Amino acid sequence: MRSRLFSFLSCLLLSTTAIQTAHAVDLNQQRKYYDEAKRALAKGDSGPYQMYSTALADYPLEPYLEYDELTARLKTASNAEIEKFLAEHGDLPQANWMKLRWLRWLAERGDWQPFVKYYDPKMNFVELDCLYGQYQLSNNKRAEGYASAEKLWMTGKTLPAACDGFFAQWAAAGQLTEQKRWQRAKLAAQARNYSLANTLVNSLNSLAPQGRLLLAVAQKPEMVNNPAQFAPVDEAMSDVVGLGLRRLAKEDPQKALSMLDGYAATMHFSREEQVEIAKEIGLTLARR
Repeated sequence: MRSRLFSFLSCLLLSTTAIQTAHAVDLNQQRKYYDEAKRALAKGDSGPYQMYSTALADYPLEPYLEYDELTARLKTASNAEIEKFLAEHGDLPQANWMKLRWLRWLAERGDWQPFVKYYDPKMNFVELDCLYGQYQLSNNKRAEGYASAEKLWMTGKTLPAACDGFFAQWAAAGQLTEQKRWQRAKLAAQARNYSLANTLVNSLNSLAPQGRLLLAVAQKPEMVNNPAQFAPVDEAMSDVVGLGLRRLAKEDPQKALSMLDGYAATMHFSREEQVEIAKEIGLTLARR
């Protein structure tokens, strides 16, 4: 009885070991297939991937190959193929980049239904936000589109080229006012994005003189030492002087402090603006 039990256990152990060994061989072979397919896809050759697709079906890294293969032919892939991949592997780190390229392509060809379905502002791609705004303006959602445009416009950063068309539609509808152009020029100057600021200043009409002063003072804040050039006083001129004082505060805080009260009496500074300038002066002095 004991010998029969021993024989049974020995056979069971041997068969288990054999299965494990076979699996290890299979995994090693899968790894080789994966490496070969990966190298080929990097060269634009999907042959090995197609050849080994069945053998790699349960390989843990197979979704990365599928991503590479599908991305390479994104413009010819069907929406169903891409939607299936996103449903099954949407948690891959690269999935959002595929979605970005796909949504960009959908917008380019005017295929808005899947675009709207898969667009998500949480993806944090400004380009997609602008494309969604284009959809809004082109599909009788003007109020929402105008609100989207204004929100995206108010930044000192240079935006993707995809936003140009959206802003052009917004401007054509009479929504891009001189004041909005000024506000963004001011933000760009504050961010030291002088290329954008210069472009915006060149687009100004009635505020063009203040715009040129804004650019000059942002780069040479010592210009605020000559108050006579900042006339007539208006909101825009006050923005120019406010930026100049904040910049001067970093270079010569004592000088900025001595000029603050005089400018506060003549310029249209808000209480918050005065506090911000004083804070900048105080921080610079504290660091010295």
